[in-house]
Amino acid sequence: MKVEFNNEELEVVFEKYADNDRTAIQLVNEDGMLYATATVNLPDIELEEDVVAIKNYSENKGMLKALMEAEIIDGIVGQVPQGYVLIPLCRLSEKVLEDDNYEK
Repeated sequence: MKVEFNNEELEVVFEKYADNDRTAIQLVNEDGMLYATATVNLPDIELEEDVVAIKNYSENKGMLKALMEAEIIDGIVGQVPQGYVLIPLCRLSEKVLEDDNYEK
């Protein structure tokens, strides 16, 4: 799966956060180097298994739009305040859930 972010075509990699086994979305460049982590881990917030928290601020500004355009996420199902920002909570798309590289 690919996504265009900051005028770069990047590969989407799904990982798991070690402390709670939630889905982490990472974007890597053509050299296999980590370009950005698209998600944030919110260990104190209850989330459904197919919901991720998107980092859409600071160096990740525009990440939400890029992931929606690439059909990685379906849309915002909620928001959580963290410091000075609201973290969008988004449901993973069927395209992701059916992909062999996504591990539940």
